[in-house]
Amino acid sequence: MKILTVEPSGKGKLSQYAYNLSRSLAKAGHAVILVSGRGYKQKENSIPTVALFPDKRIGPATYFRFLRLIQRERPDIIHIQWVPSAPFILMMIIIKRLVSAPMIYTAHNVMPHEAKFYHHFWYSFFYRRLDRVLAHSEVDKEEIVTSFGLKPEAVNVVPVASPIGWKTSLTKKEAREELGLRPEDKLILFFGYVSAAKGIDECLAAMDIVRQELGSAKLLVVGKAFDKEISDKVNSNPGVIADLEYVSNEKAAIYFCACDIVVLPYRKANQSPIIPMAYSFGRPVIATNHQIETVISGQTGYLVNPGDCDDLARGILEAIKNDFDLKSLSDGAVALGSKKYSNEGVAKANIAVYQEVLFGA
Repeated sequence: MKILTVEPSGKGKLSQYAYNLSRSLAKAGHAVILVSGRGYKQKENSIPTVALFPDKRIGPATYFRFLRLIQRERPDIIHIQWVPSAPFILMMIIIKRLVSAPMIYTAHNVMPHEAKFYHHFWYSFFYRRLDRVLAHSEVDKEEIVTSFGLKPEAVNVVPVASPIGWKTSLTKKEAREELGLRPEDKLILFFGYVSAAKGIDECLAAMDIVRQELGSAKLLVVGKAFDKEISDKVNSNPGVIADLEYVSNEKAAIYFCACDIVVLPYRKANQSPIIPMAYSFGRPVIATNHQIETVISGQTGYLVNPGDCDDLARGILEAIKNDFDLKSLSDGAVALGSKKYSNEGVAKANIAVYQEVLFGA
């Protein structure tokens, strides 16, 4: 198959996702062209890439060049990873009418994080005219089906791989030495945006309980905090080691190598790429039961009740109190991460959808 992967921003996690997917599709024997933003940069780029879309307003000339690219390359599949605006949606549907290739969209978010009153109309217009919509969870699929009136067979669920896409050779001991942390401490990592919605308050309260039983346990809080009250609360906690800024992939890898487990005490459903990231480093995950599709309780971590610091503390203790249990959970995380949630596993799931769209079930 010839696949056109379209990611207009050319930056951030989506750009990395689009590149990792494209590279894995190419490794599986398919011809892939990545169409990205003009600011697109990758340290390694083994995929034919067209840096087409500008950072700001996309004008008619860009859409015309995109159409000409499709007509010249004649792809079997056009796979869009992000839509920046309502005009972009409209132009994609117009272009779809002018070419023969099926158009697929991955809904990394069902709706924009800061959705306006008009977004539902435009996303409904978009979703209903595509050949297939991909979601990252059954929860997201159900929302797309019910909110936009799509048939269940029009939406497929595909896993999301680690956004880092690689594994450092650092050992846990070496990572801790680099961070100035003690080798004997039990380290729990909270990674990503630091906010109430992500459950940081429950996490801090749970760690107070954990430290009563395991005084050597410490919480690593790594990620951007936009609320000063939360920042002050995290920084003043004696059981916390905080890095409350955006960290590079290289620095993130060190934190994941250094920790024993990763916690995601999210208050509401959010299928996070942090889980496959943790798995790629062999780290078990303690998450609220919104993550039931990605955390296998007792095998790759434990599921706990959202908003329940006592239950979160129980899950953390079950994972780290016994070295044998921690090793078993780590092995489970590696096994699942290296298959379903690897870049190759994600590419395989996407290829299955392409074949279904092109050739039927």
